[in-house]
Amino acid sequence: MYCEFRETSITIQQPTNFRTVFLTAIPSIFQDVYGLPVGIAGLHYIPLGIGTYGGTAMLAKIMDRTYAALKDRAGGVGKPEFRLRKAI
Repeated sequence: MYCEFRETSITIQQPTNFRTVFLTAIPSIFQDVYGLPVGIAGLHYIPLGIGTYGGTAMLAKIMDRTYAALKDRAGGVGKPEFRLRKAI
């Protein structure tokens, strides 16, 4: 179980770093450049949250399907390395 968590962490590390930089820039961009109030500028976080949740759900299904196929191909023996295909 720990190995699966580690590979999943590697998979989401890069987008998380990008998202952190992007999310900290949103308020200043929409307030300073476009002159929007704080309440309206905060609405721009909703699509990002929906997309992040949807992408995570889709990737989880794809990873499970890939893992099951590789496990069947290996004679029913699963290995943690099978989850690395989507991480790379």
